[in-house]
Amino acid sequence: FINGNICIQTLDGGFALTGSYHGLDDDTDMYLIRTDSAGNLLWMRVYGGNKVDDGYCLVQCPDNGFLIGGESGSFHTGIYPDDWYVVKTDSAGNFEWQKNFGHPTINDGRIVGMVTTADSCYVLSGQISYDMVLSESLSYSRLLKLDSLGEVVWDKQYEETCCQSNGNTDTIDSYFYSVIENPDGTLAAVGMK
Repeated sequence: FINGNICIQTLDGGFALTGSYHGLDDDTDMYLIRTDSAGNLLWMRVYGGNKVDDGYCLVQCPDNGFLIGGESGSFHTGIYPDDWYVVKTDSAGNFEWQKNFGHPTINDGRIVGMVTTADSCYVLSGQISYDMVLSESLSYSRLLKLDSLGEVVWDKQYEETCCQSNGNTDTIDSYFYSVIENPDGTLAAVGMK
C-alpha cells in the first residue's frame, strides 16, 4: 500500500507526491508520484534500500527535478535505525543522487521540511536526539544546508531552554517542522518546544 505524506503543485500545474510505499516484502521505500493537473498518473518512482525509507517533504528544484527529504533505515550509520535521507531526481523522476546524514551514536530522526534557496541550495529542517542518562533523550532543532550536488554547506543545531519557577534554566526538546527563506536571504523556521 501507499502512504502519502505531502503533495505539492509543480511548475506545470500538475502535482507531485511523496511518502512510503509498502510492497509485498517487508521493505518500505520512498516514492515519488507525478500527476497532471487533473490528477491523472504520469509516473511513479521508488527509491531506497532494503529497510524502511520514507519521504516526508518535497520541493521542485530549479532544474525542474525534485528533492525528496525523509528518513532511511537502509543507509543508516550506527546503532539507531534512521538517518536524515535525501534523494535528488531529474524532472522525470530518474535518480540522480542520494545522501544520508547520520551519526553512529545519535538518533538523527527525519527531515520534515525543506526550501530551495536563492543561491540554488537547499535548507532542510527537523530534529536530532541525544540519549541522556536513565534512557531519556533530548531533541534539538536542526537546520542543514546542502549545495546543488548534496554536499553539506553547514549543519546547525539549536538548543532550547526554558526558565523554571525557581529561576533556573533547563534544556527542553525542540523540533523544526518547516523552514522558509525570506526576501533578504535570512531563514525562518517554525516548530515546537
